[in-house]
Amino acid sequence: MLEVNGAQATVRLAGQLFQATGELPPAGQSFWAVVESVKPDVLQLRKLDGPPVKPPAPAILVRLLDLPPGPDGPKLLGELLKWQLPLDRHLLLGLLSAGKNLTAAEKAVYWPVRAWLETLDIHADAAKVHQAINYLLGNDSATPKGQEVLNQAQPLFPGQEAVSFFTFQGANFNGELYIVDDRDGKKQAQKFPSGLVVRVHSPALGETWVHLVHNDGTLTARVAVAEERFVHPVQQAAHNLRTKLTALGYRVGEIQVTARPVHSICELLRPDLEPTYQPLNTTV
Repeated sequence: MLEVNGAQATVRLAGQLFQATGELPPAGQSFWAVVESVKPDVLQLRKLDGPPVKPPAPAILVRLLDLPPGPDGPKLLGELLKWQLPLDRHLLLGLLSAGKNLTAAEKAVYWPVRAWLETLDIHADAAKVHQAINYLLGNDSATPKGQEVLNQAQPLFPGQEAVSFFTFQGANFNGELYIVDDRDGKKQAQKFPSGLVVRVHSPALGETWVHLVHNDGTLTARVAVAEERFVHPVQQAAHNLRTKLTALGYRVGEIQVTARPVHSICELLRPDLEPTYQPLNTTV
């Protein structure tokens, strides 16, 4: 709180000054609030009780946003929080409705993809979103149009990585190559991408995902194989690759091989760190 004048106070909210009335925390404190309405000159908030250090848990947000009960709301909110997306009730109800007929296993794959698409400029185009989902999930109804839509899409937010999609076909294998361009960079406009992701399907190994990251001159890799029995031979192949790359002058960091299912590129792009989502956590 910067200044009090009768029933009004001047507050600083996300770096901007506002005239506020109603319930306000003491000076020098922070608060969380639900945005009730937004008008050209009025922002109406509902102050939430409790400590402001971390965002409320998804289960609490479900209640505050008056979402339908059940496990879907918290899981979808968790995906949106990871991308620090606005928690608009109308959007959430629409997404929940779109996934209501899916099984629990299908929803576990669908929510990460659907949340990631909200970070792209195609998010409001239902036809393009449908084509992109079919492509990303490898549905039987997927067409090359889905890949085209994703390659034309651009990130909405500053600091977000841009992804380009390519397919390849060999005699005994097929898959996709994803080029991840550096944050704040346009697709394929940089000299070196910040990362490469390769999905390969072969009769011998099933589906294998390789995520290569180039950071400060060092290459690191995460490999996900279909079954535990493939971990050791892939680790041996990774060791041989490290030796060859080192001999060529590359700096090679950790190469991690695990047996775990990966259902889409969106699961590898998800932030690994604790979300720093802070919609309205400000000093007043």
